[in-house]
Amino acid sequence: GTLTRLLDGKGLKTSSGVHGERSSGPVFFTWIGGAVEVSKNIWSLIAKLGPKMFFLRIRLDLTYNEEQQKIMENMMNVEEYEEKISEVKEKLLEYWNAVTSFPFQEDGKVVWDKSKETSDVMLKIVQRAQLLARLRGYVPTDSTEGTGGSNYGFQEPIIEDPERATRYLYNVVRGFALCQGRNYIIEDDISIIEQIIVSSASKERVELLKLLIKNNGEVTVTQLEKARGVSKSTAL
Repeated sequence: GTLTRLLDGKGLKTSSGVHGERSSGPVFFTWIGGAVEVSKNIWSLIAKLGPKMFFLRIRLDLTYNEEQQKIMENMMNVEEYEEKISEVKEKLLEYWNAVTSFPFQEDGKVVWDKSKETSDVMLKIVQRAQLLARLRGYVPTDSTEGTGGSNYGFQEPIIEDPERATRYLYNVVRGFALCQGRNYIIEDDISIIEQIIVSSASKERVELLKLLIKNNGEVTVTQLEKARGVSKSTAL
């Protein structure tokens, strides 16, 4: 509940016998972090929070060839960490200077031109948000052991309202367009959110979705077993 209030940007107000009432007031912030991988139980929690967190999986090739080994070896000989941080700061300052000198501005704010955005482009963003909502849906299970069927049963899935995700994804696309020197989005910009969508759900579901697309929407248990390298019970 605390996380939901914070991520909504409404601030946080708490009351206790020790510290009394404390309030931060409305807060606008961007939260960024990194993790090796998000576990299954966390995905179910994220589904209950709604579209407040998005992810981007970094694809790593773990089959190290000689060229990659050479790159890693060279990394050991580069400048110190502080020098790297200093270089990053310089690049960020260059980027910020480019943003502040953006031609389509009024009183320090970018003037967005929605008249150049087609309904077809907007529809594609909406469709991708709808896909994300279903990919992240939480499906509660009940233990049905001893009832004559399987050991578990599925309840009604909890699927987030895609309206807010649509707005968030639209803003990401706008940010990308801004980096390209435009104050409106075009169809090519939408590709920037597609990797975010397939990264913002459990890897098992995403891989199954890819398999369904590859096989025209139909996948057998045997096909899933072979593709994922799992047992029949896991595939079921």
